Amino acid sequence: MSDSTITVLRPGTSTEPPAGKASESMQDDSPAALARATASNPAETDALVRARAGDHQGFAQIYSLHKRRIYSLCQRMVGNIAEAEDLMQEVFLQLHRKIGTFRGDSAFSTWLHRMAINVVLMHLRKKGLAVVSLDESIQPAPYERPARSFGGPDPVLSGAIDRLALERAIGELPTGYREIFVLHDREGLEHNEIASKLGCSVGNSKSQLHKARLKLREVLRAYSSPEGARPTASQEPATPSCRKFQAQLPGLIGTGKNLNLHPHIQSCELCRALLIDLQTIAEAARNLFPNVEPPEELWQHIESAIRDEETTLDTGKTRKE
Repeated sequence: MSDSTITVLRPGTSTEPPAGKASESMQDDSPAALARATASNPAETDALVRARAGDHQGFAQIYSLHKRRIYSLCQRMVGNIAEAEDLMQEVFLQLHRKIGTFRGDSAFSTWLHRMAINVVLMHLRKKGLAVVSLDESIQPAPYERPARSFGGPDPVLSGAIDRLALERAIGELPTGYREIFVLHDREGLEHNEIASKLGCSVGNSKSQLHKARLKLREVLRAYSSPEGARPTASQEPATPSCRKFQAQLPGLIGTGKNLNLHPHIQSCELCRALLIDLQTIAEAARNLFPNVEPPEELWQHIESAIRDEETTLDTGKTRKE
């Protein structure tokens, strides 16, 4: 759906804020504060000012500017198109209710992004999906450990991961692993932010991310190998020094340190291959996911839901009067 053809909510309606949206704090916010929060996009500044004042065209423009990123976030986190569409609708309904509370303390895109993440996480908790325990050991199971055949080189990912293969592999992750992988490697949240949102420790967030990358490595290697990549009885197990190094990896990757200088990496072909693969997966997650266009009719559903809410508010006000 192009931005120029977006449906406008209730053309000709009053620009007075809907009941429940306005507040004293909103009236105290200055246009300058909102301009700072949207400094890179003057069109967003104008749309935000108008949307906060209750202008429906302004809100429609906000949707148009952010629909691709928010829809793609929902789809990546739940791995299901129908659920992503429902969550997209819920995010923008919440935005419509709460836009008057935005005070420009952070970038508007960041504020909306955090709101979308919270909506998705709440949805996943309500569904009660089976997730991987946040308290389980960070030591990989035997079939998750990198291994090599006697006399053979370690299989290493090509360095250029196919986007569709990566998306499919992420979809196969357990829910707990997928949440943290998407939040950290794709959406850029720090471990302390993830820990706060998911109610776990920073250490557990790091270990879950590491285990998610290990699982993705195995799946991607299996995709690229006709015989699969899972270890067999003929393959050499990791040495004690390898296991010790790999147990430290969750706290090492992403710190900015040059791990290629680590003494163990310099002497161990096995762990060097593992490190290259995990770094490749993290880089691919940041670069290979395009933001996709939501279905055109999704805006129509959101528009209809907003109209229903406003009708309910208007009816309530009339009864009180």
